Amino acid sequence: MGFQAGRTPPIHAYAYLHGFLSGPCSTKGRFLHEALHASTGIQLLDLNGPGGPACLSPRGALRAIDDCYMAAGGVKLRLVGSSFGGWAAARYAELHPERVDRLLLMCPGFALNTRWPLIVCGVDELN
Repeated sequence: MGFQAGRTPPIHAYAYLHGFLSGPCSTKGRFLHEALHASTGIQLLDLNGPGGPACLSPRGALRAIDDCYMAAGGVKLRLVGSSFGGWAAARYAELHPERVDRLLLMCPGFALNTRWPLIVCGVDELN
């Protein structure tokens, strides 16, 4: 998410956070990118990391959002999160309220602490 020299830097950076067993190029991600990229520069974050959906983790998702924040030059984020991505957006905003301007949460995966051990691993990943 680089910015061109000589242009006014953006006030906010926009990012889409996909859901569990999904990815940035899902139908929803592609639709949002096509609809909003020209006006907002929305980025499609890959919460899965290089290992794909099998490697999705809460820590990795929060790290991806943090990387987006740093790449945007520290401007406040406007996060659009779906399912697990909604949980990750809300959690990031809870941990770093000074870095987040707004959230749009679509069916956020709240109460993840009760379901995560059944889905993939232990609760240590949520702390």
